[in-house]
Amino acid sequence: MWKKIWLTLGSVILMSSMAAANPFAQQTCQQVLPSDWQCVEVPSGASWEWLVPDPNYRDLVQRYNRQNTGLHAGQLLVVPPSYASWNSIAPFAQSDYHGQLDVIVFDPRRLAWAHYLNGQLMTWGPAVGGQNWCADKNNGRGGPCRTDVGSFYFTEAASPTRRSNAYPVNCGQPGGRRCSPMPYFTRFTNQGQGIHARSMRGENASHGCVGVFEADAIYINGHVRARVGKSGYGYFNSDQLLYSQLNIQFVVLPYDAPSGNS
Repeated sequence: MWKKIWLTLGSVILMSSMAAANPFAQQTCQQVLPSDWQCVEVPSGASWEWLVPDPNYRDLVQRYNRQNTGLHAGQLLVVPPSYASWNSIAPFAQSDYHGQLDVIVFDPRRLAWAHYLNGQLMTWGPAVGGQNWCADKNNGRGGPCRTDVGSFYFTEAASPTRRSNAYPVNCGQPGGRRCSPMPYFTRFTNQGQGIHARSMRGENASHGCVGVFEADAIYINGHVRARVGKSGYGYFNSDQLLYSQLNIQFVVLPYDAPSGNS
């Protein structure tokens, strides 16, 4: 299930001389891990398929490392045990947000999202939010890009072909680049922030949207549409908006304060 290239945690830290290709894995490997967990340094030329031949285990490793992009030689990966169940290694409480029917939460510090129904954790996944600073904002003067923190409700659930109308800058204009894809975009602010599928490598990297794995974007988009009673894609009508506002909460936790729901 996993190529036998194990290194001890101490060896990994000493041998890893490159800049962190996956900051989440790099930071996690500097912590004390449970005895049945490992850190590994990726050898040159390794692919995900070679390194983790079993597709189900590969999915777990990719998800835990918050990485769905190709591997770089020398980067670190955190390797949970193959017998671990997904929810058992969640960075969220198994029970939380009591008294609230339906809550989806994003934690930019843990690079993860979670879904609670009636206070019970249903599932969770890797997620990245807005980065601290974007050089291409404000006509090239730059500006902060963090995802808005607070409590929101959903107003739109778009199709798999949805694209940004703002990034990259000048996209869609004559001679400009094609606008970035935002598959299964599920909007939560009037300023255009939403949840959608995107590539990630262990760090917050967007202009403000919350990026998740494609399967998770499909799950969130489909769950929200089913909840509000919308069979197709698009903006919600007044009845659907009211249901969303009253029954489905989206919470973005702080970037800097301790995580958790108090």
